[in-house]
Amino acid sequence: MINITHRRTGEVIYASTNNTMKEAVEEAVSKGVSLAYADFMGANFSGANFTGANLRGADFTGADFTGANLRGADFTGANFAGADFRGANFTGANLRRANLTDASLNFLD
Repeated sequence: MINITHRRTGEVIYASTNNTMKEAVEEAVSKGVSLAYADFMGANFSGANFTGANLRGADFTGADFTGANLRGADFTGANFAGADFRGANFTGANLRRANLTDASLNFLD
């Protein structure tokens, strides 16, 4: 079981019976659940599909997004410090005020 928690309060935002954080987030996104301000530090989202997700203010420090589909997702104010986005698709994604310090943004790999 995976619990997705609020990055500041620790409150459970979404509980899933899936075995990985990637699967839990994809499930929540497919159900239209807002994951704003969630804690995803160091998570592996390689190849994930977060199309249209609400992930405003979430903490993705050190997360792996290689090959992920982030099309149209809202990442306003999210923290991506040290995240890996090689090959990720950000078409139409909102990255306003997002922290991309030391993130790998080579989309051609």
